[in-house]
Amino acid sequence: MNRVLMKKQRWQQIITITDLVLAETSEDTRLQIIQNQCGEDSELQQEVIAFLKSIDESDTLWNELFESNKVLSEYMARDVNLKNWLAGLHIDQQDEIPVTLKKIGPYDIKKHIGSGGMGEVFLAGRTDGEFHQNVALKLIRTGIGHGEQARLFLRERRILSSLNHPNIARLLDGGVAEDGRPYYVMEYVDGLPITEYCRQHQCTLKERLTLFIQVCRAVQYAHANFIVHRDIKPDNLLVNRQGVVKVLDFG
Repeated sequence: MNRVLMKKQRWQQIITITDLVLAETSEDTRLQIIQNQCGEDSELQQEVIAFLKSIDESDTLWNELFESNKVLSEYMARDVNLKNWLAGLHIDQQDEIPVTLKKIGPYDIKKHIGSGGMGEVFLAGRTDGEFHQNVALKLIRTGIGHGEQARLFLRERRILSSLNHPNIARLLDGGVAEDGRPYYVMEYVDGLPITEYCRQHQCTLKERLTLFIQVCRAVQYAHANFIVHRDIKPDNLLVNRQGVVKVLDFG
């Protein structure tokens, strides 16, 4: 088995276990999930714990758990550096969009549609017969696949997975590309930034307020779930052909 494939499989294991753990709020349940999923693989357990710890260093739930559990306390005392470990997962490549990129996981790449601070966004379609629709696939950018960026990228994916609102673009899927980089898949919003939509459609004041109310409802919903969108701007507020606002980019 080649080195890239081994790293991809290991990274996928860690992401899968992390998602299971973060879906629970009980300390005992979280610890039980880690132990059950990792089995006798103590190294995997340590890597999962380190990654969870890095997601939010101020999370008192985990701090108390580490302090109360002898095994975890001994591990944390060894001060394993997660950033160095994640850096080891990085595959050196040029920091550019590969012109030959045709497929990521089960998704065919159709075209590049945008760039962000951490990743590139592609228009894609699933190819394994599960469903047929256009999606937006965000892939962490080459050249920044180190600990902090990977942590923030997965944090964004975790936030999106917890949101279910008609005015927030839905998370559909996620995984790890062949080169070991994580990605996630969103509903594709075929629309315009809210300001451009208003200009092109010559929206009345009432129509503009209707769009603004949709934005407010989405933001209110996020706040009710203890999530703050820190980059509200027209490019992250797309209006589709039906006049529905979709809020994007909770990273």
